[in-house]
Amino acid sequence: MASNVFVVDSSLKRTQIKVTPSTTLKEVLDQACRNKKLKPEEFMLKTQNGKTVDLSQPFRLSGLTAGAKLQLTQASRSTGVVNLALQLPDSIEGGGRRVSDKFPSTTSLWLVLRKYEDGVAGSGQRLNLTQRGVPSSESGAGRMMYEQPCLQIMGRTLETFEDLQKTLAQVGLNSGSVMMRLSFKRGGQPLEEAMQEISKYFVSAQSAEPAASAATSAQSTNDGPADRSVPNADAENAAAPVEGAAGKEPNEDVPMTDGPTAPVVENDVLASSSETPAQPSSEPQQQQQPSNTINGISVYRPPSSGTPAAAQMADDPTGFEPSIDQAKAHQAAIARNTRNQRLLSDKELEEQETAKRERLTTVQSVQVRVRYPDQSMIETTCAASETGADL
Repeated sequence: MASNVFVVDSSLKRTQIKVTPSTTLKEVLDQACRNKKLKPEEFMLKTQNGKTVDLSQPFRLSGLTAGAKLQLTQASRSTGVVNLALQLPDSIEGGGRRVSDKFPSTTSLWLVLRKYEDGVAGSGQRLNLTQRGVPSSESGAGRMMYEQPCLQIMGRTLETFEDLQKTLAQVGLNSGSVMMRLSFKRGGQPLEEAMQEISKYFVSAQSAEPAASAATSAQSTNDGPADRSVPNADAENAAAPVEGAAGKEPNEDVPMTDGPTAPVVENDVLASSSETPAQPSSEPQQQQQPSNTINGISVYRPPSSGTPAAAQMADDPTGFEPSIDQAKAHQAAIARNTRNQRLLSDKELEEQETAKRERLTTVQSVQVRVRYPDQSMIETTCAASETGADL
């Protein structure tokens, strides 16, 4: 007999899910997230009293009634630990006994079998659970047929390679203790074909993880110089160029001698101070010695019109209309703000402060602009060691 339950999200929108007595609460979560276009791995179900629902339980054993209301909340990002016991069949060597160990909830069912098989988990005895073959009586004496491992968890049977790719969290096991029963099924598939299918489903996925991590590290290595050459917009020194990012100018390295300054150029054009040409320095130590002469001064003539130039420009109407990408980004930002965000730990806050101090130490000089009451302006380069009194 079918009944209905209601899943309520953070925006108080209610989704009706049809369930049967054998429907697991994990299936309820998957269907609710599918209707709302969310990832089931990032959410969990709670009762009206705030009690977390065991997703591995079927509806008839969950204690819920027809028409119950469940809250869809953000799941914890920390990985849970599952105490998993495996009941071995009598058909294998050392069968009929039970082996148990603890696994993270992100571990796949196939990896659980592999760890028990290699003796890494459980009693330490090596077993053959995923590569079993039996002689076929129909295809000749030399033909080996594959025995498919099947797992029974909370009344459900997982017997395909697609099912064994699921993690413990995806089958509703996030914490606690649970027992699985192992059995083998003869599906009529040759052993060599099964080995190729196993490599297709599992070996490629396992080799993709180190490849992805290597690609991520390579990308971060390649992005390192670019990050050092472009100022961080969120940092306090966003306007300060980093030394060595774009080639050094001759008049920035060598102290300049006093000389006559150039006249200010008309039409608000930049006029650089005309000083004695820079001479190449033979000693690198002279570049680091402080100088009383401030070089590289640029003078900007005040505008001749009383109306700002920006006010005289015609506005483009298309600039006030958001694009499709901007609208999608705005909607995604609103959706993120509705979810619970984990606060940063003390260690993460300390790492942010350390990274901020390291970025500040890389700043060698900054561009300083001084605007006068008559709207004229000068621009100069100051070293990071100089103070306001020096300016």
